[in-house]
Amino acid sequence: MMQVKGVHGIITRKAQAYAMVSTARYTGKGRMTYNQYAERHQRAHNELESLGEPVAETKKVSDFLAGITDGTLSTIKLIIDGDFD
Repeated sequence: MMQVKGVHGIITRKAQAYAMVSTARYTGKGRMTYNQYAERHQRAHNELESLGEPVAETKKVSDFLAGITDGTLSTIKLIIDGDFD
């Protein structure tokens, strides 16, 4: 029974980490600062790594850029995205 609970716990932690990434948004206007946005991604990826589910660097970058909707960063996003194509 403990093994099932452990497996369920790992699945839950992975789902929470993925949700942290997919729901993070940096608008430049909200309560979340850019540093908080970056830290949220880092925490989620650290958690996934510790659970044996590392994410490819290109996926990390694309997810990170996708959550940035601050128009003042659009040129920077294009430059970074171009480096990873």
